[in-house]
Amino acid sequence: MSTDRPLRVALIGTGARAGYLYGPLLKALPAEMALVSVWGRSGERARQLGESLSVPWYTDFGRLLRETAPELGIFHWTDVGYDSALRWWRSSRFLAERGMGITVGVGLDVEEWLTLLAPGGEAPRFITLERRWERIDGGALEAVVAHTGDPAQPIVRWDNPFRSCVKGRGVQWHDDEIGVACCLMSLVNAVRQDTQPTYGPHQARLDQEIVLAIRQSASEGGCPVRLPLEPTAD
Repeated sequence: MSTDRPLRVALIGTGARAGYLYGPLLKALPAEMALVSVWGRSGERARQLGESLSVPWYTDFGRLLRETAPELGIFHWTDVGYDSALRWWRSSRFLAERGMGITVGVGLDVEEWLTLLAPGGEAPRFITLERRWERIDGGALEAVVAHTGDPAQPIVRWDNPFRSCVKGRGVQWHDDEIGVACCLMSLVNAVRQDTQPTYGPHQARLDQEIVLAIRQSASEGGCPVRLPLEPTAD
């Protein structure tokens, strides 16, 4: 397909994040994506979402495909992971063999703790994370820089792919919005370039399978559950 025009996108589902996160993000990237329609099981919810985003709304998926012709697959989100007993605080974490990271807090009250193993492997070596903004007093996020304390690689830098080349013109998205926008662009690039997205259907299936395995294990008194799960009749 042509890479010089926006990808036609339909938003499937009328959950809360469709209205306050996915829809606005899609409309904020007009050079890359064109939101052409929305679908929902409930006619009233679909109508409300469609009108709020100024696009046609449908409860008939076949009619949506025929009349608005979207081009990529369906992104399916479920809230099943939120009721897991393991999600006991609002946090994002990274655990690895050679290091650990935890982010805790909400809004501006956020603490980020990252560590590597110190030489010898028996103590942590803390990493200092620096967020760089458009201005000294804030603005859009330009980059996150990790000062590792490792002489071999003292600095690791991540640049916000949505930062503006013109100072003061960048969109002031928080981490969740930047992460979701990156996932959306991964889908766009996969369709345009006929490649695999960074988070594809196999990873999505595995994520859901792990959630179901956790619930099954909890219901059976903590017994181990082997993956992949056996298919059920229903």
